[in-house]
Amino acid sequence: MKFRSVINRLLPGCTDLEDPLRRLQRKGDELKWDKYISARTPGQKQFTRLKTLGADYAEEALATRIVGRPCPSRQPKQLTGRPSLLIDIQNNIKAQQSAGYKHWATIENLIRAAETLLPDGAWHWKFRETV
Repeated sequence: MKFRSVINRLLPGCTDLEDPLRRLQRKGDELKWDKYISARTPGQKQFTRLKTLGADYAEEALATRIVGRPCPSRQPKQLTGRPSLLIDIQNNIKAQQSAGYKHWATIENLIRAAETLLPDGAWHWKFRETV
């Protein structure tokens, strides 16, 4: 039994977090509410914590999916505004041994430097056209 697919089928039409869990119990699965929600099917020996199924199956994520907001794993990444560290090509052993890695590291450094100047990604398309 795949808990992810079962939970995904149960979520549409639910009004709160208790609803899909009640449906799981009616189906014959055992539920355990400790610090985290755990479930097991009748043939399973150990309980499976729902949060171990992925970020979309933690208690808070299930509640947001029921409300209709996007899954945590599908939300766009927020830019932090902090510059990332550049790769030290001069002292990097891998860059000295591989011309391809050196080329990649040079381009990666240019991208990271551009992100510090234009964090909104405006530089991205123009830069990719020239490479």
